[in-house]
Amino acid sequence: MGSVVIQDCDEILLEILTIALDMEEITAYKTTDYDSQVLELIKQVKPDVVMLDYRLDGKECIQLFNQIRKIYPYLPVIAVSCNLQIDLLYRIYDFTDYLEKPFELDKFYKIIWKYINKPKVST
Repeated sequence: MGSVVIQDCDEILLEILTIALDMEEITAYKTTDYDSQVLELIKQVKPDVVMLDYRLDGKECIQLFNQIRKIYPYLPVIAVSCNLQIDLLYRIYDFTDYLEKPFELDKFYKIIWKYINKPKVST
């Protein structure tokens, strides 16, 4: 039905999100890396949405986000973080959306479905 690339350093969270997405018939492609592997994965699978782990100061996440934005300017990218200011930071850095950790599955689904149900824009 749809697909999501999820980058997060927490392997347990990746497994939980993969199971949750599978229950909604959404394919999850997961990685713990912040490097070019994420860009290659996006190139290969052409996901509907990408989720990036915004850790600590967010430096690695922002660098990766900027690389994604250069290549795929219309691809929705969601910042996921336990940072208490993520609701402000996602706007500053121009992420498509954000999700605060910890989160309820219904909120997770609501955000994911918002972008999976949108028509894809060619890049």
